[in-house]
Amino acid sequence: MMAEAAFRQEAALAAAGGVALFFIDAPIPMRLAMLAALLLILIVETLNTGLEKLVDLVTSEYHEKAKMAKDMGSLAVLLSFIVAALVWAAGIHMAIERNGERTETMEVDG
Repeated sequence: MMAEAAFRQEAALAAAGGVALFFIDAPIPMRLAMLAALLLILIVETLNTGLEKLVDLVTSEYHEKAKMAKDMGSLAVLLSFIVAALVWAAGIHMAIERNGERTETMEVDG
């Protein structure tokens, strides 16, 4: 899989996201959801790559159904990115709100 450029890029994104999770002040369950969303991208990309390799093995000629199968695999990858972006947006929003609550509490106490 690491020979695939898309997988390498997505693995780098997942690694960077994993490191970033140490600095995001979201609740632990949300951080786990954020990590799972990154792993979902890798899972779907792995399945997409397998599907593309299988289609290439079955036919080397252009076929509309083969193109449709590859396009659907690519769409699944895109949708996994959208899911990850939504989960990360929610997690970052929670972290910002959490930080804002702490700041307000410190101002009242101070």
